[in-house]
Order: sequence, then C-alpha cells, then structure tokens
Amino acid sequence: MALALVAMLLAACSPKPLESPDQTGTLVVVTRGSPTTYYISPAGEPTGFEYDLVKRFAEANGWQLRVEPVASLDQLFERLDAGTAHLAAAGLSATPARDLKYTLGPKYGEVTEQVICRSGKTMPSRPKDLAGLRIEVVANSSHIDALWWLRLRHPGVKWAEIQASGEDELLDRVQTGLSDCTVADSTTFTIARHFYPDIGVAMELGKP
Repeated sequence: MALALVAMLLAACSPKPLESPDQTGTLVVVTRGSPTTYYISPAGEPTGFEYDLVKRFAEANGWQLRVEPVASLDQLFERLDAGTAHLAAAGLSATPARDLKYTLGPKYGEVTEQVICRSGKTMPSRPKDLAGLRIEVVANSSHIDALWWLRLRHPGVKWAEIQASGEDELLDRVQTGLSDCTVADSTTFTIARHFYPDIGVAMELGKP
C-alpha cells in the first residue's frame, strides 16, 4: 500500500462547520507538535514545514492563519469531524480509510513506515521476530493499518495503541527501555535518530 504525505486534510462533512475563511478572514488549522510539522523556534516563533505550507496558503488567499495544536491524533480528527477546524496539517499519510472520509490535499512527498527498536544483538531482523515484543504505536495513526497486515501473516505480533501527540514520545520510550519497538515514519526518524543513539531501524513495513 503506497503512503503519500499530504499537506492538508479537509473535513468532508460536519454537523456544525466553521464558516468559510472567505467569510471570516481566518483559516483555522489543527496540528500536532513535531520537528517535521510544527514547533516553536528558540526565538519563540512558530515554524515547521507544514506550518510554512499552510501559512503561505493562507497568505495567498488573503486570510489570517490560526494554528491550534492538539495532544493526539484522536483529538485532531475529532476537530475535523466536528467542523471546528478547516484543515489538519500534521504529518498525515494518505490511507484508503482516510481517503473515504476526508478530502486529501496535495501530496508533497513519500515516507516509509519503519519498525524502530533498541540496537544490539537482540534487534529483530524479520517480521516473525516481533512476536512477543512490546510494540507501541500512536493511536489512530496510519501505522496501525500496516501492523494489521503484518499480523495476518504473523499472528503472534501484538501492539499497544498509545495516546501520544506524535512518534517522538514513543521513540523516547524505546530509547529508555519502556518498550521494545515502535513504528515511525522515515522522515520523523531521520531527524529523531540524532537524539536517540541507542535505537535504530529494524525493518520497513511495506512500500513507500
């Protein structure tokens, strides 16, 4: 299953939608904190690749931008479903399920889903090696779909869904030994690996 990063995710329908930015002059975007999406710089300014995208999108349309971080993907999708945000820009991958429910914005890149574990002789190298390990994954993330496909071939593979703002929290838990493995996007781990020297890529799940 191909995974393409999308810049924005627009609610297809909601009971009480916000008025159009053309009417209010403000584009409301929900996001989550991440080095690849949105964060506050040392100078105290919001920054991040997807923040830059939606900022330029708002400016091009003559709108003000209001970015509202949320604590988890569940909260992010709840905001879209309730119509209290126009867009989500949060490092979201395109999946068949999301494509059925939401309108996906322009795709700007590709990621590979990677199983990240503690480095060493005991690092798993094959999917069947994941059986019996404590695997944690961000709740409501695209990685759950990939794990379900893996479990069809290897029933012993199990995982726990964690309410986290992003993959960084779970990478930290692997680094400190609180879990054995997690699943992260390649773009996220490329940056995070500099902060977590004791973990590495055990294997990739599927195609980019």
